[in-house]
Amino acid sequence: MAEARTESVAAATEVMAYFTRVMRGEEKDQFGLDAPLSERTRAAQELAKRTIDIENRMTGVSDQKIEIKLDWSR
Repeated sequence: MAEARTESVAAATEVMAYFTRVMRGEEKDQFGLDAPLSERTRAAQELAKRTIDIENRMTGVSDQKIEIKLDWSR
């Protein structure tokens, strides 16, 4: 059961934790169903963008374009 939040805006760690739960299939929709693969993939992309952005800021690397390609042909 989710605890009540007093803050009006989610903290960055809360957002990252949410994306992680969706990506891993741990977050259910309002009907108790698993998120579709497309939503899990989107969560992974959003998580990757933020993780890479944080790492770049820590190392002083300028913004770079991130492109994620999935090969489902196997």
